[in-house]
Amino acid sequence: MPRSSPWSGLPRFERGGFGIFVAAAALTALLGDRPLGAALVLDPARAVAGGEVWRILTAPFVFPDGRAGGLLLTLGVQWFLGSHVERSLGTARYLAWTLGAAVAGYAVLALVGAIVQLPPHAVFGGTLPADLAAVTFFGVRMGHVRLSWMGVLPMGARGLAAFVVGLSLLSELFAAPSPAGLIPPAVAVALAFAGAMRTSGRLGGKRRRRRKNHLRVVPPDDVRLH
Repeated sequence: MPRSSPWSGLPRFERGGFGIFVAAAALTALLGDRPLGAALVLDPARAVAGGEVWRILTAPFVFPDGRAGGLLLTLGVQWFLGSHVERSLGTARYLAWTLGAAVAGYAVLALVGAIVQLPPHAVFGGTLPADLAAVTFFGVRMGHVRLSWMGVLPMGARGLAAFVVGLSLLSELFAAPSPAGLIPPAVAVALAFAGAMRTSGRLGGKRRRRRKNHLRVVPPDDVRLH
């Protein structure tokens, strides 16, 4: 009898989340410590006053020099949590919500930097806003689900999402060059929460209508994250 691969129990890494991780890893590795990479991260003052608006769009994909360790969080979130959300929303909507929330967060930071004096040479970037948007969607849409990691540490989806978001924001507070670095992930979480509540309500209505006409198999409440 053939032996199963130790990797066979891992969830499928959906293409949207995989694309976010690969794009951020490649751009950060190739450009993060180069002059071109410095032109892609967000310098709030230059983004608005200097007319370098493209930084708002590129910042979610490039970590500032010395902060590439954030890719580990992106890998874990996009694979193990974001993939569940992507299968539910579809790839196009998943990317629109997560990356849209990240861009909106960096746009708000750029506006704040144009009004308030931030520390000189303080730059911001990385996938944390998109990651926390995915985590927020996961917590709202799958809040009724009980999870376990390799059969241990049972936890509700909402509890896991709250833990990841809280710990990430706390880490960002100490790692960012200014407390203003909390603005992009906080904005992304707020937008994702509002969007998840709205889309979950729509799906809930569809499910209730379907139950009147079809016999559905309801999955068990316990879901294992391998």
